[in-house]
Order: sequence, then C-alpha cells, then structure tokens
Amino acid sequence: MREALHTNAFRLKAADEAIAAGVTSALAQASDCHRTTIYRWKKRRDEIASATSSSTVLKSGRRGPKVRFPDLEQRLLDWVEDMRRNKVRAVTTGCLLVMSIKLEPRFLDTRTEAAAVKYLRRFRLRNRLSIHRITHKGRRKRSEVQVVADEFGHSMRYKLETGSVLAGYDKYEHLYNMNQTSIYVDMNPKTTITFRGDRDVDVVQGMSENSFHAMQKNAYCDERVMLESIKEVWTPSVSFCRVLLLDSLKVHKMNTVRAHLEDAMTDVEFVPAGATMLAQPMDVAVMAGFNRECRELAGMGTDFRCDNS
Repeated sequence: MREALHTNAFRLKAADEAIAAGVTSALAQASDCHRTTIYRWKKRRDEIASATSSSTVLKSGRRGPKVRFPDLEQRLLDWVEDMRRNKVRAVTTGCLLVMSIKLEPRFLDTRTEAAAVKYLRRFRLRNRLSIHRITHKGRRKRSEVQVVADEFGHSMRYKLETGSVLAGYDKYEHLYNMNQTSIYVDMNPKTTITFRGDRDVDVVQGMSENSFHAMQKNAYCDERVMLESIKEVWTPSVSFCRVLLLDSLKVHKMNTVRAHLEDAMTDVEFVPAGATMLAQPMDVAVMAGFNRECRELAGMGTDFRCDNS
C-alpha cells in the first residue's frame, strides 16, 4: 500500500484552515499537496477528527488501490529530474509513456494506452509536475520587436498607398509573400513537463555535433535553388507589377536574385530580422501547420516529396 504522506492531525488542521479561509493555492502549497486533496480533507473533516485520537492515518481501505509497481514512480521521477536538470531536454507525456515501458516492461500488460496516460496524469499531480509552454530567453524584448514590426508595417502601407500604380483594393492583389522553411522530424515540442514554480521553462536548441538527419539531401535554399524557383514558379505567374515580401536572408539579398526579380516586374521588400512572428503572423501560423503535417506523414513512413516551390 502507499505510505501515508500526512497524519490525521495534519489533515485535520488543514481541513479547519480550509473551512475558515477557503481552499487556496497557498494552503495547498503549505500542505505539500494538490488543492483537490484539500477539498477531500475538508469534505471528510468529521471522519478525520474521529480517527485522530486512535490512529495517525485513515483506514487503509480508503487510501486508494494497491500500487502494482511501487519502484516505477520513483525511478520515473528521477528520470524527469535528470532530463530537466539545467533545463536541457523537453519531457512530454509520450516520453513518460516510453520510459515507463522501458523501466517496467509489464507496464501495459493489464492496462490500455489510454489508462496509462491517465495514470501518468495522476503521477504528475502527485509529484508536483505540470505542463508548461516552452519559453526561450530572447536577445530583444517583445516591445522592442513590436516597434520594428510597426515601423515595417507603416512603411509597407505608405509604399502601397502612394507608390502603387493601382487604386483601391486592387493594389493588395499584387502583394505577395514567399517563404522557405526547414522541416525537422525531431523538432522540440511547444510544451514540456516540468516542476511547478519554474520561471524559465527552456530547452536546448540545436543538435548533436556533426549530426544532421534530412528527409532530402538537397532540402535547402541557396542561390541556384532560388533562381530556379524564380524562373520556373514565380516568373510564369507574373502578368503585372508586383511587390514581394521576403525574409532577411543572405540568399534573398544577392544581386543576382534581385536582378531576376526586377526582370520579372517585381519590387522586393525585406521583413526585418527577428520580427517575422509579429510582422507575418498568418504566414508563421500557416507554415507551422504545414510542418506538423509533414512530420506526421514522415512519422507514418509515408514516401512524399516537396518541390522547391
């Protein structure tokens, strides 16, 4: 059976405080338990009070089911602590499930995967683990980036309103955006399981030294690929003057690339570096979904190819 974490006297004191001042996060933290536990103690206050004089714990039959693998939880918690030490690696529910099976091969013998996920949720609650969104320490504050994005937006609106040969809303039909994106099957998730109270929830960005796995040998954009894309994809579709938004990449600013775009009646504007998320929120959102679909297809072993366009 699980060892009792709190005595009846301790439970009774916490229940009385909950009745007097209500169930709060501060009370739960001081009692070293979850708020739902305080609610249960408050509801069973009379039963706890009657058992305090004769026993330090409640009756064993009311403390939950027997733990089938008592050593698994501590080993799993040690693994989470090791992974989150120095905020090095992200931990997901899928990671916990895989490690549970590795640490205890019989973990899924008598339970379904859905039941195992529910067990892992209770494991997180018992050990003060929660799911947090991964945050990175940027070199610039969001307010500073927002100023750059606003200035870029004002300059683009001025350019379209005063420099366009078209009038009305027709001018916006000639404003385009081109983007290249890398697709990594093993990209970090958006969230990670970590201990409550962590302020900076970061993970290492990068890969092992001299290690790179690609779905295609030439899944990149250099001068040759960019010129080929302009010649075969962009130029045939141009029938009138256009404005093209490009990221501030070295390959985009090459003189040869600019010259080919000018020959295709295209004026180029560059999105300020570091402000893509704010200056092009819809573009970033669309590419995120596209990357996710490609990773899922690759994970299922689907054979597919992406054109350079």
